[in-house]
Amino acid sequence: MGEIGYNRQEALYELKQWEIILIIRGYRRRQRIFCDMIRWQTYISLMPHANLSKNGINAATDLIRFPWDEKEDEEEGNSTTISDEEVQ
Repeated sequence: MGEIGYNRQEALYELKQWEIILIIRGYRRRQRIFCDMIRWQTYISLMPHANLSKNGINAATDLIRFPWDEKEDEEEGNSTTISDEEVQ
Protein backbone atom coordinates (compact mmCIF):
# COMPACT_ATOMS: atom_id res chain seq x y z
CA MET A 1 0.00 0.00 0.00
CA GLY A 2 3.02 2.28 0.34
CA GLU A 3 3.35 2.84 -3.40
CA ILE A 4 -0.26 3.92 -3.62
CA GLY A 5 0.15 6.34 -0.74
CA TYR A 6 -1.78 4.67 2.07
CA ASN A 7 -0.25 3.25 5.18
CA ARG A 8 -1.24 -0.15 6.49
CA GLN A 9 -3.37 1.27 9.29
CA GLU A 10 -5.56 3.19 6.82
CA ALA A 11 -5.84 0.28 4.42
CA LEU A 12 -6.75 -2.31 7.05
CA TYR A 13 -8.97 -0.40 9.42
CA GLU A 14 -10.27 2.80 7.84
CA LEU A 15 -10.98 1.90 4.22
CA LYS A 16 -13.79 -0.34 3.10
CA GLN A 17 -13.10 -3.20 0.71
CA TRP A 18 -14.78 -1.50 -2.26
CA GLU A 19 -12.66 1.61 -1.65
CA ILE A 20 -9.47 -0.44 -1.74
CA ILE A 21 -10.57 -2.09 -4.99
CA LEU A 22 -11.21 1.30 -6.60
CA ILE A 23 -7.86 2.62 -5.37
CA ILE A 24 -6.02 -0.37 -6.83
CA ARG A 25 -7.87 -0.08 -10.15
CA GLY A 26 -7.01 3.61 -10.35
CA TYR A 27 -3.38 2.90 -9.55
CA ARG A 28 -3.18 0.21 -12.25
CA ARG A 29 -4.83 2.53 -14.78
CA ARG A 30 -2.33 5.27 -13.95
CA GLN A 31 0.58 2.83 -14.33
CA ARG A 32 -0.78 1.62 -17.67
CA ILE A 33 -1.10 5.17 -18.98
CA PHE A 34 2.45 5.90 -17.83
CA CYS A 35 3.82 2.77 -19.54
CA ASP A 36 1.95 3.56 -22.77
CA MET A 37 3.30 7.12 -22.70
CA ILE A 38 6.89 5.91 -22.23
CA ARG A 39 6.46 3.38 -25.05
CA TRP A 40 5.14 6.08 -27.38
CA GLN A 41 8.00 8.44 -26.49
CA THR A 42 10.54 5.68 -27.13
CA TYR A 43 8.98 4.90 -30.50
CA ILE A 44 8.95 8.58 -31.54
CA SER A 45 12.54 9.12 -30.41
CA LEU A 46 13.74 6.12 -32.45
CA MET A 47 11.96 7.14 -35.66
CA PRO A 48 14.58 9.58 -37.03
CA HIS A 49 17.51 7.31 -36.15
CA ALA A 50 16.38 3.89 -37.34
CA ASN A 51 14.44 2.44 -40.23
CA LEU A 52 11.76 0.93 -38.05
CA SER A 53 9.41 -0.22 -40.82
CA LYS A 54 12.28 -2.17 -42.40
CA ASN A 55 12.60 -4.06 -39.10
CA GLY A 56 8.88 -4.78 -38.93
CA ILE A 57 8.08 -2.07 -36.40
CA ASN A 58 5.13 -0.10 -37.74
CA ALA A 59 3.63 1.04 -34.43
CA ALA A 60 4.68 1.58 -30.85
CA THR A 61 2.98 -1.68 -29.87
CA ASP A 62 5.35 -3.54 -32.21
CA LEU A 63 8.30 -2.11 -30.30
CA ILE A 64 7.20 -3.13 -26.79
CA ARG A 65 4.31 -5.47 -25.97
CA PHE A 66 2.51 -5.28 -22.63
CA PRO A 67 0.08 -7.88 -21.24
CA TRP A 68 -2.91 -5.60 -21.80
CA ASP A 69 -2.06 -5.35 -25.51
CA GLU A 70 -2.58 -9.10 -25.88
CA LYS A 71 -5.92 -8.87 -24.04
CA GLU A 72 -7.07 -6.13 -26.45
CA ASP A 73 -6.03 -8.29 -29.43
CA GLU A 74 -8.10 -11.18 -28.08
CA GLU A 75 -11.10 -8.91 -27.55
CA GLU A 76 -10.86 -7.64 -31.13
CA GLY A 77 -10.94 -11.23 -32.38
CA ASN A 78 -14.21 -11.97 -30.57
CA SER A 79 -17.28 -11.53 -32.69
CA THR A 80 -20.33 -9.86 -31.22
CA THR A 81 -22.71 -11.51 -33.67
CA ILE A 82 -24.47 -14.62 -32.45
CA SER A 83 -25.37 -17.48 -34.73
CA ASP A 84 -28.82 -19.09 -34.78
CA GLU A 85 -27.45 -22.21 -33.06
CA GLU A 86 -26.08 -20.13 -30.19
CA VAL A 87 -29.40 -18.35 -29.76
CA GLN A 88 -31.26 -21.62 -29.36
